[in-house]
Amino acid sequence: MEKKATEDTILTTEDGQALVTQNNEKIITQTDLPEPEKKTVMIRQGGHLTEQMLLSEKDRLNRGLLSDYNTQNNATIINETSEIEDIGINLSSPERKLVTAIRSLLYEKSENKDIKSERFYMGNHFPDGLVVKAKLGDQTMAVPHLLIKKKELYKAYLGQDSYAGKDQKHIDDLLLKFSNRQFKTVYKQHIEIDGQKKVNRITDHLPLIRIKQIDKGLTMKEDELISQGEDVITGNSEYLLSLNPIWVDQIKTKWVEYPHDLNQRLRKAVDHGNEITPATNTLIDYLCHQRSTKNLNTQINEDNLFSKLGLDKYIKRRERKRAENFLQEAFEVCRKIGLLQNVNKATGAQGQTKYTFTINDEMPAIA
Repeated sequence: MEKKATEDTILTTEDGQALVTQNNEKIITQTDLPEPEKKTVMIRQGGHLTEQMLLSEKDRLNRGLLSDYNTQNNATIINETSEIEDIGINLSSPERKLVTAIRSLLYEKSENKDIKSERFYMGNHFPDGLVVKAKLGDQTMAVPHLLIKKKELYKAYLGQDSYAGKDQKHIDDLLLKFSNRQFKTVYKQHIEIDGQKKVNRITDHLPLIRIKQIDKGLTMKEDELISQGEDVITGNSEYLLSLNPIWVDQIKTKWVEYPHDLNQRLRKAVDHGNEITPATNTLIDYLCHQRSTKNLNTQINEDNLFSKLGLDKYIKRRERKRAENFLQEAFEVCRKIGLLQNVNKATGAQGQTKYTFTINDEMPAIA
């Protein structure tokens, strides 16, 4: 009888760890190896929306939403590309959290891979199979529509699967109030008429979101309770969200990336029950914006940073220590969520204080 050959083989995995076999029998199996680190899913938001949320208080007093629009008659359009230039969007911390939740749901419910698709980041509700269009000034723009279960919004907002009745009421009330907020909107376009440069300007006031509540298959008792003003949540309770086009304005060419699980990261980074400060929210927007432009080592003067984060009001009131505490808290939260790698404070050649932020290009996944 022929003797069967034996052999020891060492196989190497992609991460360089050895898989040892002896007589064709595995000693270290693939399941014994550590799982590869999961990548953080980054999602898009229209760059203009982020930029306009970053305007300082001084800017907000003087500016409104500015957008190009098409015109006709004998006018020659000078700038043919539609672009929203400025907006004053001053959101509270709960409203920022709501925007983060909606941004994540828009990603989940949309075509988010095929950039050539008309439905790219346009939601999941298409009457007659078509993307909904609306007129802003004389310009037709695509309007994202998002049909979601109420419980999906609650989970995305809270950054966790569990929620209580008080959470439902808080989020429902917040969404309703947010939908009723009007933002000054200016449509602006530079044109040329008979060789002279002119400007077309239309001022309007629009919400960032419109909502419809849809309750299907209610029992007679549930219908009666809703008529009496009671909150009734069933498995078929839905929201249809119609988003202002600014949410996705130029999202194919000019966008800002945020981690898909940002609300979950913030929940873990901040002590239970504490609200994210406005300064922290603004710093997150600022760093995400810089990261998206590949400016991973960005510098900013201290005075400009205080102004951008809305902390200059404390400086003016001679409460510098309070401003610095809010600033340090914002730094720490941005570190904990994996956005900020390092921050360095130094004195410039002119004696001014400068901060240098080192931003993570690849944000680490969270447990």
